[in-house]
Amino acid sequence: MVLTFSEGLPKNSLKLKLARLLFLVCFLFTATLCPAQHFLHAYTNRSIASSHTELNVSSNPAQDGIHISLNRNAITRISLLDNNGHAVHFHAQEMNTTEEEVDLNNLAPGAYFLTVETDAGEILHENIVKK
Repeated sequence: MVLTFSEGLPKNSLKLKLARLLFLVCFLFTATLCPAQHFLHAYTNRSIASSHTELNVSSNPAQDGIHISLNRNAITRISLLDNNGHAVHFHAQEMNTTEEEVDLNNLAPGAYFLTVETDAGEILHENIVKK
């Protein structure tokens, strides 16, 4: 079953609630089954490779903020969603940089979903934990 978010869905639709629940369960499942040292290793300075660009996010879990860097292509848009799918941070201007800092001081502790878009049209994702 593939669940997608759609602007046409009502906010309280069953499909949207299931997608949010699935995200939270998968995230918590990973956090609780891994020993603490493996969990921290998996989420600290983690790199995710797409077909062309590698996304590096540090430090994760984060206290005050995160540092985002790409090995190539410039960042054009950054968004951060909470576990309800609401945007809590959005930055969309031509940054023309491969590195960016995101301040998390105004966010409550919890799980967030980071999306980074590049000038090459790539969309990269990462789970973020705010302590």
